[in-house]
Amino acid sequence: MLDGLNKLFPYSIVVSEPASSAGGSLAFAVVPRNGLLSLIRGVAMPTFLILSALLTISGCNRDEPTEPDTPKLGKRDYAWTADTLKYPGSFQTNMRSMYATSSHNIFIVGHNDINRGKMYHYDGQQWSPVLLTASEGGPIQGAIDLTAIHGNGPNNMWAVGEESYFDPLTGGFSDSSLVLHFDGIQWSKESVPKRRSLWCVAVLSTTQVFAGGRGGVIYIFDGALYTLFELGSEFFFSSIVAIAPNEVYAIGTRNDYAPPLDSAGAFLFRFNESAWIITDSVLFTPLAPPQHFGLRLVDNDGSLYSSAPDIYKYQLGQWEKLFTAPVTNFFASGANNMIAVGKSVYHFNGQDWSEFPQFRSSDWIYSDCYADGNEVFVLGTNGEFSFVLHGK
Repeated sequence: MLDGLNKLFPYSIVVSEPASSAGGSLAFAVVPRNGLLSLIRGVAMPTFLILSALLTISGCNRDEPTEPDTPKLGKRDYAWTADTLKYPGSFQTNMRSMYATSSHNIFIVGHNDINRGKMYHYDGQQWSPVLLTASEGGPIQGAIDLTAIHGNGPNNMWAVGEESYFDPLTGGFSDSSLVLHFDGIQWSKESVPKRRSLWCVAVLSTTQVFAGGRGGVIYIFDGALYTLFELGSEFFFSSIVAIAPNEVYAIGTRNDYAPPLDSAGAFLFRFNESAWIITDSVLFTPLAPPQHFGLRLVDNDGSLYSSAPDIYKYQLGQWEKLFTAPVTNFFASGANNMIAVGKSVYHFNGQDWSEFPQFRSSDWIYSDCYADGNEVFVLGTNGEFSFVLHGK
């Protein structure tokens, strides 16, 4: 599969946008380059200098109207590189989730078939595996898997997933909820009630952590104790976001296609600081209305968004569709800088959405991303190995 990426990116490509806003064709310059992925460099759009002058009209004492300030558009002309993540000796290095406090401090987590290489860290120079399990020299015993990571700063990060344990009742191995915490120095395993695997986590502070997963389970950590909410074994919580203590949302999907109910769908839960309440839903039944929100929740500057598919914004109790595309996840560092990923990579610069077509592919999926206005990181995998696209 490494050869597949080399075949896809065997050249350096320079793309020049049309100089005229009236249209025109893109200009491409193709330069051969060795390596796993070529550098892909976008040329900045033309910059227009607007000169304003103060006009003095004889015999007139009124103020002339001034032109409104032109909004600053987000950066889109990135030079791209890629780093491949494949743990030595493993068949699968399938990373799923990313959390960053800056472009020099990024963690990603996921699956590896040999119980090593479950987490990687980027320090601004290179990616390195984080030693978690005992088999790789870490503190955690047994087999684990990680699915999601989040935090509210470099000294308070949380990762969730599952650990396998021998169940004497069944005589086999079962999955159990796994919660890891990073205090800025080391990762450690939390003691939580044994339930099913966890697939999402959201962090407001050291005393406000939320995690959910299979079996309709949501944990809330208050800094000392875990409170367990069991909201129905038919629910699978795949996404959770915490905007404020009284604005915590989770998506629970239900795959009940059996007649006569046929009530499969996605349900939006909101936590009111004491209970979880269903506030909206989308049914996946043949005669159901069109989907009006996605299966992935995102907090952008205190506002609730969703994706997978498309991108929606929640305002005044209603969902507004902002962008239509096969998007699984997105990240925003401001109103003029949003990165969306799925089967390709998209960018919103405050004015319009644009695709980076060189990254469109049917061979892999992009699962997560991070951007700060100057740099972009996109996490992708083909099921065998993972890679991170880096735009500067």
